[in-house]
Amino acid sequence: MIKLINKMMLKRLFFIVFCIMIVKVYGQNETVIHYTIEDGLQSNLVKAIYKDDVGYMWIGSDAGVVRFDGMNFVDLNEHLPSIYVKGFVRKSAQVFYILTDGGIVEVSIHGIKYKFKEVKTSERFIYPKQGFTDSKGRVWISGSRSICLIDEGGVKEFNVGGEYVSDNFLRSFQIFEGREGNIYAITTRGVLLKFDGESKSFGYMKELEIGAGKRVDAILYESKTKSYYIAGSDGVFQIAENGEDISTRQILAHKTISSIAFREQEGYVGTYDKGLFVFALAKSLSEEKVFQFSNVPIAGGGASVKALFLDDDKSVWLGTDEGIYLIVRHFFNHIDVKKKYPDSEVTFIKQLQAIEDRVYFSDSYNLYTADYRSQNPEIERYRVNSSSPVNTFAAGEKALWVSFENSELHKIDVLTKETIFKTKISGGWISAAFTDKEGRFYGFQEDSQKLIFIDDKLRETEYRINGKRDVRIQSIKSNNKGEIILAGKSAESVLFRLDRDKGQIESVTIKGDKEILNKITVYDLVCEADGSLSLATSSGVYILSAENKLEAYRVPDDFPLKSFRSIIRDSKGDLWLGSDAGLYLISGSNYVFFKKESGLPNATVVEGGIAETKSGFLLVATPGGIAELNLRVKKITPTTKPIITSFSDNNQKKEINDEFIIDSDIFFTHIALHYPAKEMKYRYRIQNYDTVWTEYYTDSWRVLRSLPAGDYMLEIQAIYPGHFRSEVTAFPFAVKMHWYSTIYAWIVYIIIIIIIIMVIVIVMGNYRVKKTQERARLLKLIVDRRTGELKKEKEKTESLLARTKELLEQTERARNDLEKANAEKNRVIRVATHDLKNPLSSVMSVSDILYSEEEDEEKKELLGLMKSASKYMLDLIVAMLEGAALEDKGTKLNLLRFNLSDLVANISRSFNQKGEEKRQKLGTEIEKGVYVEGDEFWITSAVNNLISNAIKYTPKGGEIMISVMQEGGFGIIKIKDTGPGFTDEDKKKIFGKFQKLSARPTGDEPSSGLGLSIVKEIIDKHNGEIVLNSKAGEGSEFIVKLHQQFRDEG
Repeated sequence: MIKLINKMMLKRLFFIVFCIMIVKVYGQNETVIHYTIEDGLQSNLVKAIYKDDVGYMWIGSDAGVVRFDGMNFVDLNEHLPSIYVKGFVRKSAQVFYILTDGGIVEVSIHGIKYKFKEVKTSERFIYPKQGFTDSKGRVWISGSRSICLIDEGGVKEFNVGGEYVSDNFLRSFQIFEGREGNIYAITTRGVLLKFDGESKSFGYMKELEIGAGKRVDAILYESKTKSYYIAGSDGVFQIAENGEDISTRQILAHKTISSIAFREQEGYVGTYDKGLFVFALAKSLSEEKVFQFSNVPIAGGGASVKALFLDDDKSVWLGTDEGIYLIVRHFFNHIDVKKKYPDSEVTFIKQLQAIEDRVYFSDSYNLYTADYRSQNPEIERYRVNSSSPVNTFAAGEKALWVSFENSELHKIDVLTKETIFKTKISGGWISAAFTDKEGRFYGFQEDSQKLIFIDDKLRETEYRINGKRDVRIQSIKSNNKGEIILAGKSAESVLFRLDRDKGQIESVTIKGDKEILNKITVYDLVCEADGSLSLATSSGVYILSAENKLEAYRVPDDFPLKSFRSIIRDSKGDLWLGSDAGLYLISGSNYVFFKKESGLPNATVVEGGIAETKSGFLLVATPGGIAELNLRVKKITPTTKPIITSFSDNNQKKEINDEFIIDSDIFFTHIALHYPAKEMKYRYRIQNYDTVWTEYYTDSWRVLRSLPAGDYMLEIQAIYPGHFRSEVTAFPFAVKMHWYSTIYAWIVYIIIIIIIIMVIVIVMGNYRVKKTQERARLLKLIVDRRTGELKKEKEKTESLLARTKELLEQTERARNDLEKANAEKNRVIRVATHDLKNPLSSVMSVSDILYSEEEDEEKKELLGLMKSASKYMLDLIVAMLEGAALEDKGTKLNLLRFNLSDLVANISRSFNQKGEEKRQKLGTEIEKGVYVEGDEFWITSAVNNLISNAIKYTPKGGEIMISVMQEGGFGIIKIKDTGPGFTDEDKKKIFGKFQKLSARPTGDEPSSGLGLSIVKEIIDKHNGEIVLNSKAGEGSEFIVKLHQQFRDEG
């Protein structure tokens, strides 16, 4: 037991040390993704991996099969005869087979739909394990006792001698095809069998030399060496064919190999206990190369690899007893400084530059170089004789100029790496530096605002900026004319040019949008062959023509407008841009975005941090390190073309339709198969509706709403970091009108209506003919009968006419008598009220005198009551006189044009004292010069009544507003108060005589109940209009409209 424990501990220790080695050397160039049952797998014991021609991954385990799209695992066990899946076999682009313990399932691909059909085999064929497709497209599948063939003729089964039957339920015969087209099978013990077409059986040929362990686990064909390789208990063996003779040659010794795969010149070996290894196919190795491909954190001494699959995008899929490991190779390789200099503390990469095939980069305290003329460039560190941090440097073919933060400037020989010149520059440290082809140095001092120039004889010259201050220079380059160009930012310009004749730096006058020029800062530039400049700025990419005209660089339509701090044009003519968010490549009308996941040490690219060597290596500097890319070897591929997985008017139905009814919500789902898929983005547009692409989105569904009827084309495009945009997936569809709204339906409607009208016309015609005949017959009878009746009616009519004439004469006499009576009534009222008016006036006068002279309070109170009663009776008499006068038809209006503004103003002033007595606020808004045509006497009476009522019913402290204006040919009077208002019941009888309303005077004033009826009579006689706006408890507003030119409307 102790020995077993020690053995396990040693295995674990070996694995831990291995993982540490992997992380240090290779971990930076790959990403490992681990999928388990928590992510959707049915089981962590994965035994088979397959990728179909659509792009889906199929995962087989002891719990069934799932299909993986990069985001979700879809369970497909309902189509299997057994959940114990052993493998997959590809027959063609549209057909493959799933091998299970319970039988074989054929999967055929129809667009995006998959059809499953169980392959019928004999009862003797059990436990299918491995499959092979020969050069004729025939599929050979081995079971534990026999081998079956699936071809156009159906399924055939071939026996194998009993002594060669598999003795292991986990393995079976390995089948392969020789160069002459012969089919061979190798048993798990290494016995080679050959298929005999005549006897239709596999016969013994020889025992292969596969080591002492005598176990075959896998066999694979490698196209470049045109050889088969066997993986087994004792390592990897290459099968050599010499005519009919077949032999083996060991190329890799290892005891626990479970699977094998090849890519280009590399072989990948999965093991039962130590994960994955790589070896070179071109060499015969006696032991495994110490190269484990992933730092998989697996307990128990390492991963047990059950399945191995190499994807087209250089990624590796491992099926293990702890799930799936997807090993994704980064597009960029990370240059590991510590591999060469373990003591180096790489702090923060500041700068990068390439001269021919030599690359230079620096951090705060060190300078490094790498010579890319060799296939494996070595990193070398320069000895820097300064205690101050490195600020910037400029590299030439023979010398390297280094500026330090203490204002020291060193010139270092490239070959000897020795300092050959040292000086201290006054005026501050250098912020930007450049070395021309002659090795001369240019450095800009921001503090002193000058350019330092040191020629090949180490003579120093200073160039000042002409009349400008506060200039920041970010980059110095030389254009195709040999002119020195400085880029940065000032109040006047973003580019400057060294004028040696004038001995100063001149700003470049740029033609373009001044608002853009004031906004941007130029961080880096490319001097193009045609004399133009491509500029990386704080607001995007711009191009300055040879004529100094600034324009936005023509970028792809979906290219982000970011702040770019570095720019180069590579040897292929493509443009590379560095930003705080990553690296961009613009190639024609397409672009690629690289993130940290693409192999960059950090997402941020430092200023001026992109360079290309003469041999075609692209170098990118980030604060955390340098990444490299061989442009001549690595090709950037488009993103996988999206697949439309559903297109329906119901988001629950996973079906594809191409015709919809108007007003339908159209749901569509799609996916671009990439692994992993979490960074995938999509956009779409609808041709014939809106040709503008949508913004990119990350989910894989969208809804189309409110599309009008018409024919459309849905276009979807995907983009993934490190890849160009995908091809456009186009899907035509149509939105139709409801059947009852189509033109054909309308034609049918019209035809039906015409038929109905014709039928109605015919039926009605026949009906009318019959009706006319019947009426003619009946009419004759009626005429005869009515003739007799009319004679009798004539006599009655003549009698009635005589009686009617008599009644009319009586009515006329009664009307005349009524008018006389009404006139007499009015006369009596006038006489009576006139006779009462004078005595009442005398009584009021006497009561006023007595009231003012009386000192006895009791008597004074009685006199006050007498005075109020007299006033009430006098007002009542006046009202009755006015009412009688208005009813008298003999009363004529004295129509004159008068100033309504002055009239209302004078009346308002006459009520000021009454308002003050009740502490009421009387306000006026009287427009001057409002004239109307009417009887000034009666209008005065109406206004008096309205204002008096407002004062009478408005509580103490209330407000009354009197307004006059003109509008639309009318003079308008508005009297608004804050009194109790009128109820709906009050409004019905407001203008009636002697009506008692719900509101009561607020100062106990008497009310006759005639005032508003008189006002209504007056306004009606003037053909005017009076309107009441009021709500109970919210006050009242009377609006009177009078014609400015009187209209007699009868």
